[in-house]
Order: sequence, then structure tokens, then C-alpha cells
Amino acid sequence: MRTRTKAGIAVIAGIALAVSVGPPLVASPASSTAPIAYVIDMTDGTLTPIDTSTNIAGTPITAETNLQGVAITPDGATAYVTNTTRNTLTPIDLATNTLGIPIPVGTNPQQVAITPDGTTAYVANTGDGLLSTDTVTPIDLTTSPPTPGAPILVGRQPVGVAFTPDGSSAYVTNNFDDTVTVINVATNTGSETISVGDRPSGVAVAPDGKTVYVAVFGAGTVTPIDTSTNIARTPIDVGTRPVGVAITPDGATVYVTNRNDDTVTPIDTFTNIAGTPIGVGDNPRAVAITPDGATVYVANFLEGTVTVIDVATDTVVETISVGTNPFGVAITSANTPGSKADCKKGGWQNFTDNEHTPFSNQGDCVSYVPTGGRNKASG
Repeated sequence: MRTRTKAGIAVIAGIALAVSVGPPLVASPASSTAPIAYVIDMTDGTLTPIDTSTNIAGTPITAETNLQGVAITPDGATAYVTNTTRNTLTPIDLATNTLGIPIPVGTNPQQVAITPDGTTAYVANTGDGLLSTDTVTPIDLTTSPPTPGAPILVGRQPVGVAFTPDGSSAYVTNNFDDTVTVINVATNTGSETISVGDRPSGVAVAPDGKTVYVAVFGAGTVTPIDTSTNIARTPIDVGTRPVGVAITPDGATVYVTNRNDDTVTPIDTFTNIAGTPIGVGDNPRAVAITPDGATVYVANFLEGTVTVIDVATDTVVETISVGTNPFGVAITSANTPGSKADCKKGGWQNFTDNEHTPFSNQGDCVSYVPTGGRNKASG
């Protein structure tokens, strides 16, 4: 497998600065808060935080039983979880760990996704056997409380949903139709239907927006879709009953969970060739990747654990106990303070002179953004 070199740049007051040596004014190293992985448990009805810098699980947040999907707003302030019993989407304030007012959605909601600008959520509802209940519910997150819109008709039993990076389109997997529906987000209408194979499940869009990857549960494959034409390409063989799919931020590798094999398959997106399966826990379902692309987190449904995979070596580095039946996982954005208070707690840097003596009351809010080596230190 490839070894990736990680590099970063500092972002100060919205300006990207390459690190250099010897300027009259420099920023001292920050102790930014690490991204948090949040794991939903279907049976326990909880959301468990995991600090990705230590891989220590925190105190579970009690929500509701029968949780199916989880997504986090880009600012890391709110998690949204779907509940199949109550047919709702519940917001959870991650600063206070308190539940908001449940939002009514469709029948039997499954996965949820949020647009990159954080203004809209889509919930896939598998329905109750009637075509009229096979829908996606759009939700306006800019209102208080968030407002559900008119349901969008898609194919039979929609389960997965993912947005393109520009937020203009959503791709929805229809498990009983063997199709993917493309939704125009501006109009909230289905624009195209793509055949992908037997019982599509998880779906993810590449960071460049050019390719969609669909886990095809019944066929044991992953089907790539070219977003410029919405034509499915040659399926990629993976393991038995693939379910979850995630893509590294650099777009180089897709990770797919194989439910019946207890493995995760890495796929090289340059060649679309599957690598050696990685053994994980019993019945892996959801998969998520840290913003720096270094670590993969896998929820093992029948084992009550989360498996941690190092991307550089594609090896398991840790197994974390999290509950009874972990089903979904989502990770907060890369060290981005969500408020002035958050900034002061972890993302604040004092400006210093060349001898690293802080200037009085001079600093700014800073986050680190991985650049894949595009910005080098000068000397």
C-alpha cells in the first residue's frame, strides 16, 4: 500500500499561511482540539464520543433506541440522528450533550447527510412497503427549529444518501430497485436514475466530486459512478455483503465494510483495484475517516466495538469498546473552532517574537488544514 506524507498549513483569520523560518512575527504551536468520532448504538440508544487523539471513549449521550444514521454539521456543533421507531431526526447539541426537539421525517428513516455549507439535511426513508413512502426528507437547518420540507420521491427502499462537495446534487441508494437516484438540491427533485447492481447500500462522493462510490450489498461489489455523465462504471469486487463506504480526504482510497466477512476492503481510486482485506470486528457496518486522512474508524455491530485502522499501513491499531450494537459513526471536522469560546479552549495562538515571547493580547483563531504536501516549509 502507499505511504502518505502529511503536511499542513496554518489558517489565521481566514488566510492560509505557509510555514516559514525567521519572520519578525511568528505563531507559537497550538494545542488544537482533536476531531471527535461519534458512534451511535442502535440498542442502547446512545451517542458515544471518541477522542481521536487518544482513542478513549467518553461518556455516552443518551438519545433514543433504534438509531440508524448520524451526521454532524460542518462546524461540529450539532449531531443529527435518525430514529426508525419514532420516524424522527433528533438534533444533539455537542457542546452541552443535550437533545433538541425531534424533527418529523418519513417512515423508517435510515441514513442522514448534511450539505457542505451546513444549511440542509437529507434523510432517506425506507418507507412501509408503499411507493409513496419511499422518500427523502429535505430539512432546512437554517431555521429554529429546523424545518422539514415536502418529501422527495425516489426509488424503492432508499437507505443511503451523500452530497457532492459543491452541494448541488445528492445521490440516494435504492435498495429494492438496484438503483441510485440523483437529486437536484436546488429544486429538491429527482433528476436521474442509475442502475448499479443488486441491493445498493452505502454511498460516498469523492472529494473532487467526479466519482460516486456505491456499496452494492447483494453483489459483493462497489460501483463507481462518473458524475459528469451519471453513468456507472465497471463494478469492483470486494467482500461479502458490503455495506458502508468512506473516502480519504485526498481521494486516493475508498474503504468499504464487508458485513459477512468481518473485513474492510481498501480500494485504490487511481486504478480501481481492491487491496488486501483488513480483518476487523464482528459484523462491521459504518465507516468514517478522520479529516487528516490518517485513521479509519469502523463500527462493529455484533461485537460492541469500534476498530481503528492506520491508513498508512492498512493495519488495525486499536479496538475500542463502545456499547452493545454500534451502527453508525461520524467524525467532526478538522480542528475548526465553532465559536470564540471553543477557539480560546483549543484553537487560539498567541503571536510571539523570534525568541517565542508572546506579545500582549495579540493572537488569532487558528485551525490546521492538511494539504497533502502542497505547502512546504521554506528555509
